[in-house]
Amino acid sequence: MNKEISAEMLLGHLYPELELLWTVRHRGTFYRNYSPDVMDIDEENMSVDIARDGLLKLIPPALLTGDFELTNTDAKGKNHTTSFKSRYEAMKQRLHLLDEAFLPIDTFRFRTRLATERHLEDILAIKVEHVLKEYYGIDLSTVTDELVKKAAMLMPYLNKRRGDVRYVKRILETIAGHKVRMRQSAYSDTDNSRYWIQKVDFDIHVDGLDTESYRKEETRLKPLTEFLSEYFIPVDIICNFNIVGKNKENKLLNYNSNVL
Repeated sequence: MNKEISAEMLLGHLYPELELLWTVRHRGTFYRNYSPDVMDIDEENMSVDIARDGLLKLIPPALLTGDFELTNTDAKGKNHTTSFKSRYEAMKQRLHLLDEAFLPIDTFRFRTRLATERHLEDILAIKVEHVLKEYYGIDLSTVTDELVKKAAMLMPYLNKRRGDVRYVKRILETIAGHKVRMRQSAYSDTDNSRYWIQKVDFDIHVDGLDTESYRKEETRLKPLTEFLSEYFIPVDIICNFNIVGKNKENKLLNYNSNVL
């Protein structure tokens, strides 16, 4: 789990129907040093532990525990009549009860942030759709291919990413769901090394395909590769997208694009 993902975003995407049902326990920001924001999710009891401070942490420590509560002597310099262990257990019990008392308030605040996060995502989604339609001429409501829809969401970064072939490789791997190998070379149709342009081959590794499944995968990825070629690859770069891998029967005359 990515440590930078907030609990509101994660729960909003994984369990949108439970927005008003979560019970939240704030375990403290100390755990944030080595733990993600969401420390534990109990789907059965609809409770979640997060690495944040609750409202109880806002109360001055002097109001929660006495200065001499765990020392050998009390405020008057006299020895305590109870053992250190019993005093420590009593303090833990008192703090636990205070945690439980603040639990409804912390839970209400968290549910409010969940709702706010959802509204912000809706607003941002509308903003992205507006930008794509007005500035790039892409109407997401008319785009039928799901892979192209995902790639289109990256269009606002086009001015900084056009021609970044490594970025295109990452897009392919993330959206297509396959490992991609990138090969860069120089191309010239005159066999003259003084005049050439850049050539990039993206080898999309998909094993276990026969002739029919190869064609299906090629058809599935074609809209995505055409979209990337049109918007993210400059005209002065020759770009090829190849589906490669080992087929089921390993017959040379059947599909086997391992032979390059």
